[in-house]
Amino acid sequence: MLRVYVVGLNRNQLILCIQEQYPELTLINHQFSDESSITPEVCDVVICYGGDGTLLYGEQHIPGIPKMMLRSTMLCEDCREQAVTDMLAALSQKNYTLESHMKLEARSEHQTHLGLYDIMIGHSRINVSVRLRFAINGTEHPAEIVGDGLIISTPLGYTGYYQSITRRN
Repeated sequence: MLRVYVVGLNRNQLILCIQEQYPELTLINHQFSDESSITPEVCDVVICYGGDGTLLYGEQHIPGIPKMMLRSTMLCEDCREQAVTDMLAALSQKNYTLESHMKLEARSEHQTHLGLYDIMIGHSRINVSVRLRFAINGTEHPAEIVGDGLIISTPLGYTGYYQSITRRN
């Protein structure tokens, strides 16, 4: 039996579908009041039922457990085109492969941030430029960058920001 946890705004709809049609999947949704207690020891897969934001929520609140993205909206660019029922059937039959995706890490003197899609560095005051010195994989970039900010994206996140910035596909 595969132990699954479902996140998403319309998760009750998917939970009902799983309960009725996929007895091979064990739902752990009602056993936890605090998502931080969901660990790889109690959960095999987190199903993110929604769009890109649901995946980001799932990874932020329940890191370290494989995520399965199921589209509940046509806006989810990274969700597979297959029907939800086909995807759940494949999961219940353990007919899938895991893909790893890179994350970005941004560190300052006092904080560390992780980004699954991107990391944006900017200034809260629009009339002031940002001055940045940075290192990539431990190698310092020789020049200071001055501008409105910086967006660094992963292969998962580049299309959304490219389209947002350039207004092109």
